[in-house]
Amino acid sequence: MGFSERLIEIIGDMDIPKEDLPKLMEASEESVRRWLSGMGTPNSKYLIGLSKNIWDTHGKELNLNYLVSGRGDKFVTPPPKPHGVAHFYSGGDAGIRVSDALVAASRVLDSGTSYATALFLNIQHFDRAVQAENQISDLIKENLELKDRTLELEKKCDDFEKKNNNLEDRLEALEKKLSEGPYGKDQTQDGDDLVTTAANPGERAVA
Repeated sequence: MGFSERLIEIIGDMDIPKEDLPKLMEASEESVRRWLSGMGTPNSKYLIGLSKNIWDTHGKELNLNYLVSGRGDKFVTPPPKPHGVAHFYSGGDAGIRVSDALVAASRVLDSGTSYATALFLNIQHFDRAVQAENQISDLIKENLELKDRTLELEKKCDDFEKKNNNLEDRLEALEKKLSEGPYGKDQTQDGDDLVTTAANPGERAVA
């Protein structure tokens, strides 16, 4: 099952009409028709857009790894909505003070207002986007490795074919040599054109 079949399967399970895909994927109708027909796959921008919009409209989180490669389940079970911020995991430096951002985010999330809901949803979207980018990067890396292995196998097949052709030539030459016999082509030990010893010494045998 390819990408197009998995995409059709997912929107079928969610009762999403194909006509809604351009809006959900934030892509042109022509591009979506091409993807659905199996002509290529969308890049990460459109996949992330699809995941985000399906979450917004249907409350389900797509497993982009399944959509792209067929691995895993179709949907990811989202984490429970937190009542506050208990643990934080910081990444690299993005030009901001992470501690200040975490304190501010904690205040908003603990406020119980609509801002808390909006911030939490945005954090979820960004987190899914980062995970999707990492998954796609891993898949691209695996694809490149598979291409390298394919080229290596093709080279080995070419070498094997050359060796096989060489063996066939040698076998053909050997068969030809065996068919000619030890006395040359079209000659046998009892052939008419062989000279044999006469009955009397010094006389040539008469045929």
